[in-house]
Amino acid sequence: MDLVFVAHRDNIAELPQYMDLVAELGVKKVSVSNLLTFRENLQSKTLYGLTEDPKVRAIFQEAKIKAHRHGIELGLPRLTPRAMGCTQSEFIFVDIDGNVAPCDFLAVHTPFYYMGEKRVVRPVIFGNALTGDLAKIWNSKAARSFRKSHREGEIPNPCSHCIDAYGMMCSRRELDRHRGAE
Repeated sequence: MDLVFVAHRDNIAELPQYMDLVAELGVKKVSVSNLLTFRENLQSKTLYGLTEDPKVRAIFQEAKIKAHRHGIELGLPRLTPRAMGCTQSEFIFVDIDGNVAPCDFLAVHTPFYYMGEKRVVRPVIFGNALTGDLAKIWNSKAARSFRKSHREGEIPNPCSHCIDAYGMMCSRRELDRHRGAE
């Protein structure tokens, strides 16, 4: 069993004890994600910033020690941005109307709040699976270029305010793969 822990200012102190709880449940992998904010009032809850918070890093370290002790694989997000690209671009997202987008956030108008700045992103649609060939849409110049940008860590404009492109959500977690209790 794998679990995801969405970390923010109100619950981060619980992360080390969470390792004990999930170990009792037989969990073998915990993936921690930063809070991706779509509303201005949630900005104060985020853990990431231009400089790393030493208190959060210490909590991450304590959680790593407990995860290691319990044989749990722990994935942690970055606390400062680094253009890394998002692995979500390697998947196909098809909405209810057949529109093919790089991810669920880019399938609709999405308000992103990033480092205190708001940006509403218009949908990015590569084609429609109901009216076109999905393989051709996937291999279109626009879709290939979008994926290539992410692979190379060159963040496409629509993704410039999404924390996942900077390793701070789920795509590029730092993994601690220590297994087995010591």
